[in-house]
Amino acid sequence: MWLPKFENLELNSACELLCPDCPARLERTPLPLEKIQQRKINSLFVHLTGGNPLRHPQINNILVELKKQKHFTLLTTCGYNLADFEKQILLLLDCLLLYVPAFSRERAAFQAGLNSVSRQESAIEYLQELKKKFAVLYPVDSENIEDLPDLYNKLNKKNSFLILLYDQKTALPLQRAAKKHLHYYAARRNAVVYEYAGGGSYNCLDFARQLTRPSPRNFWFFAKLFFKFYLQL
Repeated sequence: MWLPKFENLELNSACELLCPDCPARLERTPLPLEKIQQRKINSLFVHLTGGNPLRHPQINNILVELKKQKHFTLLTTCGYNLADFEKQILLLLDCLLLYVPAFSRERAAFQAGLNSVSRQESAIEYLQELKKKFAVLYPVDSENIEDLPDLYNKLNKKNSFLILLYDQKTALPLQRAAKKHLHYYAARRNAVVYEYAGGGSYNCLDFARQLTRPSPRNFWFFAKLFFKFYLQL
């Protein structure tokens, strides 16, 4: 069975989110542009990650270069600095993923390290106003699934999409009734679930690294994602 190759380009930039056990919450030295240009990328699909890629000082040049090379470019961001970018720059992205670790203020303080829910809500609204098609990555467990209806209603727009991440090895697994609730939303027009067995850090970088593994599960996920994201909406 042919499986599409998927490659992460981890830019090593810091992230404004304070997710527990994530190395990107610390200031780090961004990957130099020269090293990025020297790297041979054989994959059609390139995912920019490794903290908040939009904080990389050369992100504009990186996006232009990937566009010239005709890569399908995805980028995962917390969205804190989205408003600093003009629409023309964001349009260089084929798929923008906004990582939202918690949607209620109580859950953000308790589980996701005092992250700013209001700033991520503002990022969602900004992208909706720009009419830029985007998806929210939302990790689901037994503690935050109660926030799912509010988040779904926020994203129930033509250019908004919801990707529900469920790690089967999470410390807070879903019970049978909650799993039915999860898949009920995943069956909606603008949502899909990515269920995997990670067991690593519970963050967007863990999700990105899972996607680099060629497997029938990832192939099926991409098939559903592209159908819903580009053909159904």
